[in-house]
Amino acid sequence: MSLFPFDPIRYFQQLEREISRFLPDDLLTFGQIELHETDQHIFVACQLPGLKKIDEVEARIVREMYLQMIRKANGSYEVKQDSWVSSQQFTGTSQQSFQLPARVYSSPIFMRIVQPGKLEIQLLKKH
Repeated sequence: MSLFPFDPIRYFQQLEREISRFLPDDLLTFGQIELHETDQHIFVACQLPGLKKIDEVEARIVREMYLQMIRKANGSYEVKQDSWVSSQQFTGTSQQSFQLPARVYSSPIFMRIVQPGKLEIQLLKKH
């Protein structure tokens, strides 16, 4: 018998497993991020599974040293089994921030989708 009958960590792990059964795997996730630096620019390449349109992602510079990416999702999906159908609509955001290797200007920020699910961001360095 446990000294602590309620384990909040185990409770939230179970809750996460139950919720993840109904959500698509690539909903609002950020994948691998790569940084490349030149004398004038910093290039950020990131994997964003399911990204189709550039307006699903917002990028901004915070205090000249941090890149903050915000991903928005609105959509629906349907799961069909033998005798039942589950239809879900979802909306939400997720964000990721990380420190850059040098100070950059807050604008302009150039973003483009180089292939489905891969975003490239170009930032101008301050000297």
